[in-house]
Amino acid sequence: MIAMKHNLILLAFTLLPQCLFAQYRASCFTFNDLEYQSSSSLNTVISNRDSVIQLPDIQACSGLFVSGDAELTDSTDGYARVTVKDENNFEYLVYEIYPILADSSIVYFSKTSLESSVLNQIKPKSLKIETHNASIHIDSIHYIFNNYPSGTYLSRSEQRGEAQCAYISQRLDSLLVTKHKMWRAGNTSVSRLTYEEKKDMFGGNVPALYGFEYYTDGVFVMPGFEKHHSDNRFIFEGDFVPEWDWTNRHGQNWMTPVKDQGNCGSCWAFAAVGAVEAYINLYYNQHLNYDLSEQELVSCASSDGCLGESPVVAFNYMKTGISLEDCFPYSATIDNCNNKCTNPSETVILGDYDAHSNLEPIVKQLLFKSPITFGINTWNHALVLVGYRDMQIGENLYGMLQFECDSTLEHQTAWFLKNSWGTDWGLNGFCYVLTSPDDISSILNPIGSITSQILDGNNITIEDNDGDGYYFWGVGPKPSDCPSWVPNDEDGDDSDYNKGPINEFGFLQDIIPDELDPIYITTDTILTDDDITIHRHVIVCSNATLTIGNHLTCYNGVSLTVMDGGSVVVSNGILDNVILKMHPASKLTLSNHGTIILNKESVFEIPKGAHFLNTNGSIIYN
Repeated sequence: MIAMKHNLILLAFTLLPQCLFAQYRASCFTFNDLEYQSSSSLNTVISNRDSVIQLPDIQACSGLFVSGDAELTDSTDGYARVTVKDENNFEYLVYEIYPILADSSIVYFSKTSLESSVLNQIKPKSLKIETHNASIHIDSIHYIFNNYPSGTYLSRSEQRGEAQCAYISQRLDSLLVTKHKMWRAGNTSVSRLTYEEKKDMFGGNVPALYGFEYYTDGVFVMPGFEKHHSDNRFIFEGDFVPEWDWTNRHGQNWMTPVKDQGNCGSCWAFAAVGAVEAYINLYYNQHLNYDLSEQELVSCASSDGCLGESPVVAFNYMKTGISLEDCFPYSATIDNCNNKCTNPSETVILGDYDAHSNLEPIVKQLLFKSPITFGINTWNHALVLVGYRDMQIGENLYGMLQFECDSTLEHQTAWFLKNSWGTDWGLNGFCYVLTSPDDISSILNPIGSITSQILDGNNITIEDNDGDGYYFWGVGPKPSDCPSWVPNDEDGDDSDYNKGPINEFGFLQDIIPDELDPIYITTDTILTDDDITIHRHVIVCSNATLTIGNHLTCYNGVSLTVMDGGSVVVSNGILDNVILKMHPASKLTLSNHGTIILNKESVFEIPKGAHFLNTNGSIIYN
């Protein structure tokens, strides 16, 4: 039946050539007939399974090509791939097809080859054929036996590889536009890798990437996603904020730079380190951007660090301490753990971590606290979850380009991820991916305090950058040395004075200065550092002194009230745009060119019983 089916397919090629197309038309995928040396008939059909075909013993060849046809039985989730293995067990990609690269469900290839079009005199031993929702018929194999001049093989291989990569990326990008897909393709650092290099990067087994190695922009929809029923999709929950992104929280990027795992299956280490590096920034509320050593994890936390591992292994190791990159530089190999330096300049100990299910509300609520690890099961690949977006109908910005969301994808959650493939891939190393819940795993988040050789709790920055009276101190609990007036609720956006604390669904409290609780100064307080603007009324309480040695600007309408027994000192500083309210037993002192600039609605009035001392200061009406 299978042979008859393929005879009918070949007949269809003859009768209806306008319906069937060769995929790799350019000269870089085939050979000149003058070079042709030998061919053998195979006439083998493989359908929905993997198979290895042993090849006849032949002399060393300089190229291997195939002819035949393939049928993709699923319009989004199907592929066929052929590789050849030599006597040294090196694999070379011969042919590959998947839906987005196909003109139709049935494709034809004649004397076609990808990576195996230029070989360095290898003896081919076997063909490996992989199919999923597809069948492939290999009619014949063609061999070339050129003797390349000494030193020319590598340049010929690189030239043809570059030409093939350019052709595929351009064709793929064109088809993505034609088929109205929400992502774009280009020539990337990963698309240029050889098949063996990709095997190393994926720990020995290259998954069907469906063009993801060429991804440069937009939202990549995982194969077969459209077929999933709504109960197996991440349907956007209306209770949640429609967008989140740790590269732009509080007006800042909390992620450390994108790295490149190279030819080593160490994504698990990079995903865990990427999450913890961001957590360190957030824990201390400053951009330390520690570069932790992935090599230490690869070499010391696992015996097979380049063959793939779980991020759990990395987190468990980091609970005992991890050093910086300069102590154990990354080599993309399984170096001996003893190569780690003996006296690290810094060691960071992770307090703890939690593992969670892939339920969307849980994932999002974890993400509101800090970036987390995110595993894609289809590819056995781990990344860092940085944010998400609710897919909406109309023009939405996903990356650099504008894409119109397909109605079938409306209100799906597109996850924003940091990869470990370098910045010459994707959106400078990041990507948007649409996938189903059962395709993700390794939802791990750092928790607890960070222990450092050189930092402690005193290094946690406590600040109110937007002057709304709410403070941000990172991901840890409220530090004990917070000033007494600092609210217990942390600022959810310290770059917008109209936004206050965040709720469990990611939404920020809207705040209006006149509706805010005042800032109560109950102990002696000195402001001498950064210039700030405040958006809340300030009340200096009895027996407390507020000393202003910086430029403190009051948002329009904000008042400073000095209660009985309270004191304000403006020394070598400026109290700007203030509505000043002095109580009878209060005290005001100006010294060292201290200046008060009154709001236009304010008058300077010292009530009976209050004390005003001016030694080389000034009061100015706005």
